Amino acid sequence: MLFNLRKVAVALTLVTALGGCVKEKFDTPPVGGEDPVGIVANTTIKSLKSRYTIGASTPVKVTDDLIISGIVNADDKDGNFYKVITLQDSTGGIQIKVDNSSLSGDFPVGRRVFVKCKDLFLGEYSGLVQLGGYIDNSDGYPQLGYVSSTVAQEKILKGKWGLTVTPIPVSIATLDNITYQNMLVQFDDVQFACADVFQTYADVKNLGSLNRTIEDCSGNTIIARTSGFARFGGEKTPGGKLKVLGVFTVYKSGSTWTKQLGLRNTNDVVQTGSTRCDGTTIGSSADISISTIRGLYAGSDVDAPCARVVKGVVVADNTQSNFDTRTIFVQDATGGIAVYVGSVHNFAVGDSVEVSTSGATITEFKGLLELKTSISYVTKISSTTAKARKLTVAQILADFENYESTLVTIDNATLSGNGGIYGGNVTLTDGTSGSLTLYTKTGTTPATFATSTYPTPGPSSVTGVLQQFNSTYQISIRTTADIQ
Repeated sequence: MLFNLRKVAVALTLVTALGGCVKEKFDTPPVGGEDPVGIVANTTIKSLKSRYTIGASTPVKVTDDLIISGIVNADDKDGNFYKVITLQDSTGGIQIKVDNSSLSGDFPVGRRVFVKCKDLFLGEYSGLVQLGGYIDNSDGYPQLGYVSSTVAQEKILKGKWGLTVTPIPVSIATLDNITYQNMLVQFDDVQFACADVFQTYADVKNLGSLNRTIEDCSGNTIIARTSGFARFGGEKTPGGKLKVLGVFTVYKSGSTWTKQLGLRNTNDVVQTGSTRCDGTTIGSSADISISTIRGLYAGSDVDAPCARVVKGVVVADNTQSNFDTRTIFVQDATGGIAVYVGSVHNFAVGDSVEVSTSGATITEFKGLLELKTSISYVTKISSTTAKARKLTVAQILADFENYESTLVTIDNATLSGNGGIYGGNVTLTDGTSGSLTLYTKTGTTPATFATSTYPTPGPSSVTGVLQQFNSTYQISIRTTADIQ
């Protein structure tokens, strides 16, 4: 387990969820404080932990008058740690399970703590060694229970506060699963993996924990897992080179160990450079135009650039069921593109959005160029007006790829064929050379106006989004109000 969580949340995740109830105000202990009189550590954290064997069938009771002392290296102030006090000394770190959801007032980062270990229990959660209060058999098997608040007052003693906790510089490659458990570690010259750049640390809407992968330039990785209760869960990950601090934990499933990092807040993530391992840079160049994205496609799937953001306006929605519910049509001043998000979206015409290209693929579906990503990578930033460009049919056909997925208006248009109704393929001409197909959805989920008759005779003004279906060039209207 990363940090002790509610049992329900723990049971649902492969890698343990970080939980946390956020207290709005925290009491500050007296400045400086004093160590408890007559209490001295007589063993180290490493020595105490050696009494427990990872994989043991039941927690082990401490029967000796052992006292450990360590400095708190993480607290629950920012909501990413829950019901735990995490200590480290020069030999190791340990997590103490305490049945109290507001511990930072008494045990802030930098406070020295003394723990009388006799009659407490050593156990684990999936490879992570912990200290607790009893053996809990409520789930039908022995596991480590929390130290009660009453017992904690007797066993966990407050010392001086304001002490410095110095992180241990390590590399991801040399970080073993045992030595640095529950210690504050530091990684230099790392970055968030491309798919996790410019993404929120957690799912704050659903209060869900998320994994974000941190990597070095040799491809070694560690997971940064953040609780949906974390105060910083809605902030976004940076794209450049980083120095990252955090408390190291593990999750063991069978013989597989997953290395995890618990961030205390975003101060633990410091951008040290704008150049990523692959040589690309971020910063003022983070935005990328739609025309540039389109220009990267050369007939086969290609990864979109990492650490870039497309900004544009939504030009079509599905209020009249005439567009794919999983596709967002976005345009900027340079062009348009279909953003396939894989699930039903509720973005509306005129929404100004940002689309992170990290982890996305530039692909083609039956002739339509798409930026294939996930809905979580698209964010509404404001509302504006979706503006159409006035073009003739001849102009569109002469340069269709550059106009695809944009909103256009064709004046002097005449509609014909298809029995006089919208549903299906209607021929659109405007007196210039060539014609377009005005396509309206039919089938199991037809457009609401599929059986309506289109206006005749022309000419009319038609506004719609240009699309390609195999070799057919099409325009689709949003509502019948798009025809004047």
